Amino acid sequence: MLGIKKAESFLTGDSYVSKVVFKGKPTDSQSKLAFLNTPTVQFELIEPDKNPGIMREFLDTVGDRIHHIAFDADSIQKKLPSMAWLYGIANG
Repeated sequence: MLGIKKAESFLTGDSYVSKVVFKGKPTDSQSKLAFLNTPTVQFELIEPDKNPGIMREFLDTVGDRIHHIAFDADSIQKKLPSMAWLYGIANG
């Protein structure tokens, strides 16, 4: 659809490697990830397993949709004032 190469998916590390904690407790949560790269945008697709975790909770509560948007910046401090409108907050 986007005219880009099909991404290969992979699993995040297991609990021994990732040490994922959800609501204060260790969890065996893993996700399948795939990164689709265009010349200007990278899409990250995340498919959580059934174990408790932030991605599983989001999917169960909100459903399939955008979870977050990330921006690449040389200095977050310099970019924060221009992004404040996204959160409806005042600069400062």
